[in-house]
Amino acid sequence: MEDRLQKIKKDINERIKNQPDSRCATEDEVSICWLICEIEELKKKIKGDKRVENKMVKTLEELINDLAIEGGAIVSSNDCLEIEIANAMNTGRMCILEDGLGFIRRTKTWLDLQKARKGK
Repeated sequence: MEDRLQKIKKDINERIKNQPDSRCATEDEVSICWLICEIEELKKKIKGDKRVENKMVKTLEELINDLAIEGGAIVSSNDCLEIEIANAMNTGRMCILEDGLGFIRRTKTWLDLQKARKGK
């Protein structure tokens, strides 16, 4: 199963390299990014990572702790597409403060894809 997931991830990474900027995401690009996030979550489930089952909005402290452990970047939800926000909420990578401001933790995988697309 792990080999199959790696093959799918590699194929998706190759396809996404030529997609336009994420701020102007095509439907295919959003689908591809969503699939990659799902693959990463499946890999964690296979390895028995219990945090994957905890699908909820987190506190800012929890989000920062996850950032320290797993890497990535914390960004304002205002800078994200709706699908990215929905995925972050579903995978426990979102924080909503009492004043309504929202933040998500973009995964290291997501950041790596963005760098690959920009040729950095």
